[in-house]
Amino acid sequence: PLADRASNRPLMSHQLEMFRHALTRHLCILAAAMGTGKSLVAIEVMEASGFRDWWGVAPRSGLRAV
Repeated sequence: PLADRASNRPLMSHQLEMFRHALTRHLCILAAAMGTGKSLVAIEVMEASGFRDWWGVAPRSGLRAV
């Protein structure tokens, strides 16, 4: 089962599911259509996990947002 964690920011239901999935599984890929809020989920996961070393693969605009 996924971790029952709340985020600091209001997330839509699909974003909350991605957030909980990433915190539970640790190693994952957030793959979804453009404009679905993956960058916000990635930011939330980074803040909630406390881990400081991250790899990001995305277009420049997406990396700038993170």
